[in-house]
Order: sequence, then structure tokens, then C-alpha cells
Amino acid sequence: MISDEHREEWGQPVSTRRLKGADLRERVLGTAESLLSETGLTVSLDHLNMEELIRRVGVPRTSTFNEFGGKEGLITALILKMIRPDESQGAAFSPATIEVAQRVVSENQYRLIDQSGCDAVLREAIRQGAKQNYDDITSSAYWKTYMALSVSLPGLPVERRNQVLEMLRLVEGRFIETMSSFYDTLLVVLRRRVRDGFNTQQIAAAGSAVVEGIAERRFVNPELVDTPVWQVGLDGELVEWHLASIGFLSVIEGMTEPIDE
Repeated sequence: MISDEHREEWGQPVSTRRLKGADLRERVLGTAESLLSETGLTVSLDHLNMEELIRRVGVPRTSTFNEFGGKEGLITALILKMIRPDESQGAAFSPATIEVAQRVVSENQYRLIDQSGCDAVLREAIRQGAKQNYDDITSSAYWKTYMALSVSLPGLPVERRNQVLEMLRLVEGRFIETMSSFYDTLLVVLRRRVRDGFNTQQIAAAGSAVVEGIAERRFVNPELVDTPVWQVGLDGELVEWHLASIGFLSVIEGMTEPIDE
């Protein structure tokens, strides 16, 4: 029989073995929480059934793992494939958002004769466009994957972390570039300019952060996030605004100004 002394030497504290019920549960959860506080929760694909994957691919196990340098290499390659952007798209990129904003401006060209008309059209483009962006990203599996990897990046092994970080930066860079170019054009049409000290890349970053932050909040408190806010619309009447649109409007008003001022 192994003595308690030897058990303790082998990393099995006697006190832990003698705990029962609620005390044992609290000890295990408390210790686990302490360990996770060092890195936070991390994204893992360890639940991927490798045997089923290999069976469906129809090649020997050794060939599969040799191709990727082992299971970790395969998982890393899969993560990179899942977040690799298509063409100029980034995680929060929504073609429909740009289309909505352009349509609002096009339909209201007759209002762009003075600054007050331009400001009204800007608000309406934001009201509809930011809501479209919010709807698109909250329904996007790609965006959810991107965000999960972003927040758990520090907890990934160093080699995998660097590879994933490089891809995340590529995604982010393409998104910022696309949206910055769009804002450069839109601001000219609506007679606005970027305030001193800012640029349209920062507007793209701040605006998307607001919309994405509200989208994340929706998973926890959808009633708060999705309850309409009644604010002035295009013709001065009260209309429904989404919280994402209100937040984005604050970014634009804070980082740009009318040219006529």
C-alpha cells in the first residue's frame, strides 16, 4: 500500500483527497479559476474528432499529421483558414452597410444644398447604415470566430499566437483600409472634414469598435441593446434609432466637423 507521505510527494496532497462535496467542489473551481486568471479562457479545437476527420478525408493518419507537422499544426492551419479574409473583407466588413449609406445619400441629393441638409442626410445614413452593420455582424459566424480568437490570443502558445496574430492583423488592415477610403469619399459629399489630430483610419477603428462592442453586449443583454431609441429623423420627426447607430453617430460627430464652420 502507498503511504500518505508518498502520495503527497507524487503531487497528490492528502488534504485534497479528504475533501468532499461542496468543499471539494469549491477547492477545484477556485484552483482552476486561479490558473485561468494567468491567461484567460482560450479558443480550442481540441474537441475536433481527429479519427472522424481522417476517416472522411480517406488518407492514413500518418500522412495527415505529417503534412501539418502534428495535431497542433493542423489546428493552427484550420484557425488560419477560418479567419482568412476574402478579397478586401475584414471581420466587421459588410458590403450591405456601404450600399445602404450610399443609397441614403443618392436618394437625398436634393437636400445637399446646405450644411443643415448635409447633416440631416449624414444622420440618416448612419441611422440605417450602422444598424445594417450591426445586423450583419451579429449573424456572422466569421465575425464570431474573429472576435473569439482576438480576445483569447494571449492564451495561445507562442508559435501559434504569432501566426494567428499575423492573420488577424491582415484582416484588420484590409477592413480599415476599405472603410477609410469609403469615409474619405462620403465626408466630401456631405461637406465634412476630419478634425485636427484624427484621420479616417481612426474613425474606421473607433466606429467599428463601438458597433462590435454593442453587438457583443447583445449576447448578454439583448433587451437593453435592441430596444429602440426614439430620436429625430431625416425630416425632423421622431424615428427609431438602434443603440449601435447612436454610438456610431457619436464617433462621427466627435471626430469630424462641418466644413462650413
